[in-house]
Amino acid sequence: MLAAGIDTPHSLAIKAGSLTIDEKADEPLNEADATAFASDLPQVMAAVEGESSHDGRRPLGLADARGGKADDLKRIKGIGKQNEARLHALGVWHFDQIAAWSGENVKWVGSYLAFPGRITREDWINQAKALAQGGETEFSKRVAEGKVATSKDDGTLGQGNVADLTKH
Repeated sequence: MLAAGIDTPHSLAIKAGSLTIDEKADEPLNEADATAFASDLPQVMAAVEGESSHDGRRPLGLADARGGKADDLKRIKGIGKQNEARLHALGVWHFDQIAAWSGENVKWVGSYLAFPGRITREDWINQAKALAQGGETEFSKRVAEGKVATSKDDGTLGQGNVADLTKH
């Protein structure tokens, strides 16, 4: 999950400094602690129909947006309402998830969304990295100013904007 840009409660606690790594870090957890740890992990999105028929590797997706709030993926050039909905249906809700995509993930998503090469051409990963760090891009500034019609919030922003991929 960490490699896919998905923090866990444990990794967040370490980042916040409320949990430190010491000599006990490698000791096995008792059953109760292991169960509690596993129940705190984000739920992973299920496989989608035709997943294995695409080259590359599908990125890890989350069943729900962290904290119940998705990032506005339409702030990335090349992601409009329809692509945002399809990404949500794959479990991609956050900029940091896209920022962590490997070349194999880019190949798979490009094939699955039926526009190979577009993710690289439009530089989704670098845009997502900037946005995940709280920065802006020229495109995201235009979106914020309401100058990009395809990126305007139509009330479906967030978890409600999910495509039905059974008809893919």
